Amino acid sequence: MLRRGFFCARSVVRMSSEKAPAVQKVATVDNQVTHTGQTFPEGDFRMNRYLGGKKKALSARWAIDMIAEEPVIMSTQRRHMCDGTYGGLNQAVGHPRVWINLDDGEIHDCSYCGLRYQMIKKEDK
Repeated sequence: MLRRGFFCARSVVRMSSEKAPAVQKVATVDNQVTHTGQTFPEGDFRMNRYLGGKKKALSARWAIDMIAEEPVIMSTQRRHMCDGTYGGLNQAVGHPRVWINLDDGEIHDCSYCGLRYQMIKKEDK
């Protein structure tokens, strides 16, 4: 029974010696640069995903610009603990507690969320 079904399916397949014509469509969309710098050259096959009116979903507000707008957080302590909650992050997103050394008085940023911290100098108190 199985053998008979196999032959039936095989006989339905149409064999042809002609090659199918290659599709030569190339998407013509505006090639916006993403926050990672990704852009495609003209005629790149990866642009075909934007055929049919599809567009890149890009935000005009990049995270690096948004974190630069945040003011520097002043601290009276030599070491400051950052867990991302000052910037409004939920604890569930995975930001661990990071201790930032502020002894030198320079601005230091958190390597996870990008918030910047600086120690208040004694003469500024």
